[in-house]
Amino acid sequence: MWIDYVRVDNEIADQLFKGEFENQQSNWIRDEVEHIALYRPLQADMPPAYKLYLELTEFNNLPCMAYVNRRLKYYATQLGGSQFKVDLAADFHVRYSIHVPWENKSTVMNYDHIKRFWIDSVGMTTFLAECYPFNNNESPVTRLECWQNTGDTQENTVSRQ
Repeated sequence: MWIDYVRVDNEIADQLFKGEFENQQSNWIRDEVEHIALYRPLQADMPPAYKLYLELTEFNNLPCMAYVNRRLKYYATQLGGSQFKVDLAADFHVRYSIHVPWENKSTVMNYDHIKRFWIDSVGMTTFLAECYPFNNNESPVTRLECWQNTGDTQENTVSRQ
């Protein structure tokens, strides 16, 4: 047997890009904007949530994230909100770089990559990182460094993952 082509489909992503979640009966993305992102409780003196949070995202999720983010911004303006306030907020974690070997982590854990794919392509206005994703001198990432605030001092905790 010879296999010269393998295709892996994600049924949810396929339905998303075909607009099946945005039909007359059930408009899932519009409902997220209206009932969560722009929702203000009656007589409450508080702003809407604006941001819709994702976690444990990976590189292959970026096209769907970009599509959903564009639709969120579109519906925000249709519903009287601001396209500059309503959007996705996702945590950037070492899991994002799981698709590359450890010695090549610096190819995706660097400023240029994050700016190009997270900020420019997906269109996020908020960048959340569980671990500092790149070194200040642009040297390759050789270990996962996490800074945590422990009162008056900051402590560097290093783990190998």
